[in-house]
Amino acid sequence: MKLPQSPKVKTICLIVGTLCLLSGCQSPNHFTTKSLPPQLVAKKAANAQTLDLSKLATQYPSNELIGTGDVVEVTIAAGLGATEAVIFPTRVGEDGQANIPIVGPVELAGMELADAEGAIASAAVGRGLYRQPHVTVTMKRRRLNRITVLGAVNKPGVVELPRDSSDLLAAIVAAGNLSPTAGTHVEIRNPDVAAPAKLRDNDPIARLSGETGGSEPDDNMMAGVGAKKTINIDLVSAVKEGRGTEYRLGDGAVVNVERHDFQPLQVIGLVSKPGKFDYPVGKDVYVLDAIALAGGVSSKAANKVYVIRHRTNESDPAVVTVSMQKAKSNGQENLLLQPGDVVSVEQTAATIILDTVTQVIRFTVGGSAAIF
Repeated sequence: MKLPQSPKVKTICLIVGTLCLLSGCQSPNHFTTKSLPPQLVAKKAANAQTLDLSKLATQYPSNELIGTGDVVEVTIAAGLGATEAVIFPTRVGEDGQANIPIVGPVELAGMELADAEGAIASAAVGRGLYRQPHVTVTMKRRRLNRITVLGAVNKPGVVELPRDSSDLLAAIVAAGNLSPTAGTHVEIRNPDVAAPAKLRDNDPIARLSGETGGSEPDDNMMAGVGAKKTINIDLVSAVKEGRGTEYRLGDGAVVNVERHDFQPLQVIGLVSKPGKFDYPVGKDVYVLDAIALAGGVSSKAANKVYVIRHRTNESDPAVVTVSMQKAKSNGQENLLLQPGDVVSVEQTAATIILDTVTQVIRFTVGGSAAIF
């Protein structure tokens, strides 16, 4: 049975409730900086702009190494006269062979240019075509991989990279480098294409790209043609550990650089310029920083701050009580913020009394000045 409440009881309840509010009575979603559970602690920012991406560089084979898909120019001279020389371009097939007019097929993939000259000369002599041919092989055009680079880069789109120097670092550089909004996570999606059965296992470029027709590429290797997986990369740890060799790219690969689109910070309550402020990418923002963004406190007695933080899968946010006085000397009390936080500088009994006294003084002084 509900007992009737007298006006006196109601007044007492109102006073108790007000005191509870001003003193910060605890509730299931109310915390202090010391009692904040780990899942609600903001993470320190990692700035992609400060990373030394050169540590992702891959060591490649010699620039004179011939790979499948490359176009080379072959010159064969039977004598000393220039008119006796035969010049023609030829493409190295996926089986590692180049079909050279007059001479026929010769395996070139995996050879240096000088070695290729000797192989062609030997084949020409062995097939009774020339007695002492003078052979010159030059690189005409290297095979290119078309890589799509998306997300937080300055020039997103499709870039073309030489097959023997096609990796994550080269793709980012070709796309204009990371943009100021770049995060530290990158996703690489490989093309879902079966590797040609006749690829030469001794082609160093094919081996680096996981394109050999033999064993499956290592799980940790960034494979090219024939890869069927997605790789998620944390640039901070990748740079620290120098894991550039894992991130070679095959033709048709897609690179997606994380873009930070942070929710703004909101600062309200007893501050000079309440409002919303962009959360800076790659920088740590603390409670005192947020109050400074809002022009500082508007009451000298202000001390109590509520940080209101969204909780995943929870309808009610978490509320963290922070003392400004303690935050000035205690790093733990000066709470690290995260995007979307609301910082509220609260009214307290002290601020109410100070504001009241200030108004009385102003009224008194103003009235006295009017008399004179």
